[in-house]
Amino acid sequence: MIPVCNAAIVPFDIAKESDIKYAALLQRQVSYINRHKADILNCASKTYYNVVTKKNKFLMGISCDFKKLETACKQFNPNR
Repeated sequence: MIPVCNAAIVPFDIAKESDIKYAALLQRQVSYINRHKADILNCASKTYYNVVTKKNKFLMGISCDFKKLETACKQFNPNR
């Protein structure tokens, strides 16, 4: 979970990928994510909450500093 501003997102068209095996892998990943979207978002939300509120020392030890990343994301200037 890394915050990214819209200006830093680069569109990618799987259908235009020349490596057929890589394109198939990406398509399987997209399919999996779409099928499990609710579970993924729920787990991410719980992780974020437990890290930001300092409720889970283990997760804090293996997670990024979400608040620091959010601040840096807001300060990102795509014109630099």
